[in-house]
Amino acid sequence: MKIPPQDATDALLCGESHNEVGGAMTLTQREIDLLAERARQAGLDGRDRGAVRRLIWAETGTDAVDHEVIETIADRLIHR
Repeated sequence: MKIPPQDATDALLCGESHNEVGGAMTLTQREIDLLAERARQAGLDGRDRGAVRRLIWAETGTDAVDHEVIETIADRLIHR
């Protein structure tokens, strides 16, 4: 299930701005920033990487997200 954007700046998450590289989706820095903010709003602190992964899958509507994206967002949450 894809979560609809909360405002116009979140529209990137539901659009066609993603690139597929080797079967995995890559995201822009802006999209990663938005996902990190959504994760914070959902109460995630980055320690549960599985929860971060599930949130990203729900937000992007796919499970073909590069693992580095999950690690980057989880690390941001831990260090804030």
